[in-house]
Formats: sequence, structure tokens, C-alpha cells
Amino acid sequence: MRNIKFLDSVIRVLLTSLRGLLAMKNFARLSQKCPKFKDLKLWNTWNFRTIYGFSIWPMNCKALSHMKIFALGFFVLFIFAHGPLRAQLSLEASLDQARRLYERISSLPPSDNEVAQMAQLMAEGKTDQAAFIAMNNNGFYTLTLRNMFTPLSNEEKLLDLPLTDFAATAAGLVRDNEEFHQILHADVIYTANDEAQTYTQDFTVGNPPVIVTLNSNTPERPLRRANGAFDNVNNAGLPPEGKVRPIIRSDESYRDNLHYSDLENNFSSNWIEVLQKRTQSETIYSASYVTPGDERVPLMDIAGLLTTRQFSSAAYSGGTNRRPYAMLMENFMCNNLESVHNSNLPDTYVRQDIDRSPAGDDMAFQTQCAGCHTHMDAASGAFVLFDYRGDRTFWNSPDLNNPNNKIFRLAGLYPAGHRPTGNSWKNLLRFGPNSRLGFRQINGVGSLDQGTGLKSFGLLMASTEAFSECMVEKTFEQVCFRSFKSEATPN
Repeated sequence: MRNIKFLDSVIRVLLTSLRGLLAMKNFARLSQKCPKFKDLKLWNTWNFRTIYGFSIWPMNCKALSHMKIFALGFFVLFIFAHGPLRAQLSLEASLDQARRLYERISSLPPSDNEVAQMAQLMAEGKTDQAAFIAMNNNGFYTLTLRNMFTPLSNEEKLLDLPLTDFAATAAGLVRDNEEFHQILHADVIYTANDEAQTYTQDFTVGNPPVIVTLNSNTPERPLRRANGAFDNVNNAGLPPEGKVRPIIRSDESYRDNLHYSDLENNFSSNWIEVLQKRTQSETIYSASYVTPGDERVPLMDIAGLLTTRQFSSAAYSGGTNRRPYAMLMENFMCNNLESVHNSNLPDTYVRQDIDRSPAGDDMAFQTQCAGCHTHMDAASGAFVLFDYRGDRTFWNSPDLNNPNNKIFRLAGLYPAGHRPTGNSWKNLLRFGPNSRLGFRQINGVGSLDQGTGLKSFGLLMASTEAFSECMVEKTFEQVCFRSFKSEATPN
């Protein structure tokens, strides 16, 4: 209805203006034909027909003179009367713009009060403050941000996935206004808070039936494990309403996504409100979790979203652990492997499983294969200690001594090639045309050339200009629904 009224106002203004222009044209034409004022007799008797709108009537010059004065006054009033109308049209446009901004940011419709507040702020040039009103809606986190990050968490770029630790952690960092580069290197994960995952539950097991009461947390390992019976009979694993299953259960392994599925199912659009920031080292990579004996995953190999279970399931399963490098480049740097191809780099770090003479053609390796594998294999040492199998992540440094390690598949193709012995990495992207990625340091921390562990490599990539620009690009496309590159200017 508001749009219909707006359109009606515009049409009325156009029709009135058109009629006014026709009248002024006729007045000017008739005035030229009237004699001079000194011939009063002729002045009073010369008749004409004038046309205005849909009326036709005879008029002498004297009457025409009075009509000209009337017309002049009419248009003066018309101009002043259009001030409020123009203001109304401007208000309608501001309200429409505010409504669209709110919907694009929150993915949900606004209230009339929110639209009015945003329109007022935008009229005052405070568009950023107007945007924060939309960001206060939970939909900004549970819909917009989730839809932005979920495709980055899987190789197929699927959007229709349940909530995962990857998307929840990204949304949590934004909610808490944390420095965003942490997503690639910090010891951080967002889970449900203590209250949401602490509960007792009664259920019946056995024959004859026995009522068993279980607590979601054991006192000695709070928030990490539950009794194994939670995963057994009679849907005992389903939590009560408003509660979620602990992220680590049964055998102390993080082997499913039920914690985050419960968050989404039992809290709907309010799951962002119960998220709590924790460390991966004390939550999902605690002692005896993915390593033999009492060995712990070292902090040097804990790296934000890159070591979440969701990313692990997509990047570290099978293969030779080159996939996480490719996903990182494409999803967080907005550059696929072809765009950073460089055949002029040394092949010192290309692994043993790459044939140096594919199909008997030495030049094919130099001109095609080496252009990607030189910098990819040099950097992918950061990922070599990770594996994903049996629905869980494994980290095991001694496993590099195992000749059956997936890293050494097809090692016989070129035995003289590079064989990883640890999780060190080299950055060969700094040289040649790929220096355009803009490598830099955050607060002077970290080497731009080499390092050990995934954390330092994640910090390197999160420090680049390419990372910053890529996140802007993805944000623009998520909110504006159109291509960033097709509209971006050189500046």
C-alpha cells in the first residue's frame, strides 16, 4: 500500500507539471498577439480561444492579462506546495532504502520502528549506525553469517548443511567483535555455554527395566565427556528441551556434530546467544584425544577454523593433505591454484609422488605441474600431521615415520623428491607475480618466509592484503547479492 501511494504522488506531480507547462506556453503565444497597451479599444475587444487542459473558451486581451497574473501566482504557490511533497517522496525513498539495508544484513524483515530509526540515521549520514541496528537482530549471525561461512567449510561449497563448529566459531568471533584475522590461527572455538550443556536425564535400560539417571558432565572432566549410555538405547542421547549434548562424549572423542545440531534444533535463531568462547586446546584437543598416550596437540598446530572438525572432515580426509592448502587459497584468499601458477619457482620442495616426466614429457612437469606444486608442496608441510578418519581428527607426529602414511603415497614415482619429516613450511608465494597477495606482518609477529606448525602458517595467510580484500568481497556479495569484481573500481 505504501508503494501504491508513493507511485500515485509521483504521477500527480508529473501531470500537474505537464498541464502547467502547456498553460504557460499558451499564455506566451497569446500575449505576443495582443496589441500594445495604448490601443485600449482593441485591447478590450480582441478575442482569442485558448486551450488549457480540457477546457476551451473565448478570451479577450484584458482577460488574458488578468489570467497571466493569476497563472504567475498559481505557479509560485505550486512551487512552495511541492516542498512538503518532495520531503514526503524523500522520506519514502529513505524508508525503502532502510528496509532493504535491514533485510540484506539480517536476512529478516524489520519492524516499522526499526525502519524509522534507520531512515533517520541514514538521512543524517550515519549509515554505519543504521547498519548496527540490523546487526542487533540474531538473523545477522544465524542466517547471514552462517550462510556466508558454511560454503567455505566444505569442498563442494554446499550451503544446506547443519550448523557446525566452523560456522558457529566464525559467527561468535564477529559477535564478540574480536579481531577477525584470528579465524585462521587462534586457539579458539565457540560451543554452547555451561548452562546449556549441563543437565541430568532419567531413562530406562535393561531387562528387567531399570531407571538410570545420568549427568551430562562428569565432575573430573566438565564439559568434555558424558557417560557412554548417552549414546545408547531408547534415544537416551537426546537432550531435554533447551539443552545440548556435550561436544566431547563417551570415549572422549569429538566424532560427531550433535552438539551443534542440538544448538540449532533446541535454540532455533537464538543459538548465537548461548555461544561461549573457549580454547580448542582445552576443549576438543585435550589430552589423549587424537594422539597416542598422553601426548597433547601442541599449540603450534591449533589454528582457528583450520582445525575445526568440519574443516578437517573436508580437508584432511584421504588425499595427501594438499587439499587444505587449495581450500585456504580459494576460500580465504579468493585465489584458486591456477591464478597463483608460477613456473619459475625452484622445485626443491615438490614431493616424491609427483612424476617429473608425465607421459614421458619432461616439459609438461616444468610448464604445468611445477607451477602449482612448487609453492603448494613447500607450504603444505604445515598440514602434514593431520588426518581425518572414522569421523574424527587425528594428529600424530610419530606417524611420519610410517611408510604407509598417506603423505607418502606413490613415493616411488620420484624417490629423489622432497619427503616431509616434520610440520615446517616455506612461503614461495612472496616471489614473482604472486607478491601481489600482499604479505605483511600483524603487529610485527611472524615470519614471511618460513615457519613451523599450522598456527604460524594461518597467521601468515591471515596477515595478507589478499585475505582482507577477499573477506570484503565475500561480505559485499553476501549482503548486496551481486558480483563484487564486476562493480569494483581500480581504487
